[in-house]
Amino acid sequence: MERVFDLTPIVEREIANYVWDQDDSKAYLMKNEAHQIYGVLVIPVNNPQDSQTIIVAHIEGNKIVIDTDLTDKPLYKALINAGVPDNQVVRAYAQPR
Repeated sequence: MERVFDLTPIVEREIANYVWDQDDSKAYLMKNEAHQIYGVLVIPVNNPQDSQTIIVAHIEGNKIVIDTDLTDKPLYKALINAGVPDNQVVRAYAQPR
C-alpha cells in the first residue's frame, strides 16, 4: 500500500532549497498557494530585465508536475530523496510534444 501524505510542504521546502543569492544575482521563492504552484525567480543585479525562472512545479491531484527545471541539481531527484514516490513525480519539461 502506498503512503498518502500532503505534497504541499514537501514541494515548497524542496523548491525553497534552490533560493540563494550570489554576488551578481538575487533569487526569490514564488508561490501561489491557491493554485499550488511554486517556483524560483533569479534576477541579475546589473540587468534585472534578464531575469529567469529557473524552476517551476505544481501539484495536480496526487502528483507533483515539474514544469521547468533549468538547474544542475534536478528537482525530481530531490523530491524522491525527500520520500515522494517516483510515480508521483512528473517531469513535464522532459515529455515529448
